[in-house]
Amino acid sequence: MLGFLVAPLRFHSLASQAGRAATIEVFPSMKITVSILAEIPEELHESLKGYLEKHPAWDQDRVFSAALSLFLLQNGDSDRQTSKVYLDALFNYAA
Repeated sequence: MLGFLVAPLRFHSLASQAGRAATIEVFPSMKITVSILAEIPEELHESLKGYLEKHPAWDQDRVFSAALSLFLLQNGDSDRQTSKVYLDALFNYAA
């Protein structure tokens, strides 16, 4: 039986005015993910590190997905996909 290694297709986009880089990975039969480079206050980073040390089931990506999707839901974006991302992150369905 032959085995196939499926590598993701990677697209890079630079938003020059905002100074943010985004990477989109496309896997066959899987959802698309986008990597975001964001600057946060050091105090928030320290709190996040402390939380992640105490909660090993969580990682930085899961926290940011849950936080951003909750923010969007609370501020008028009632899209079903946003709700799904929030619930998946909250209950670790994506892992």
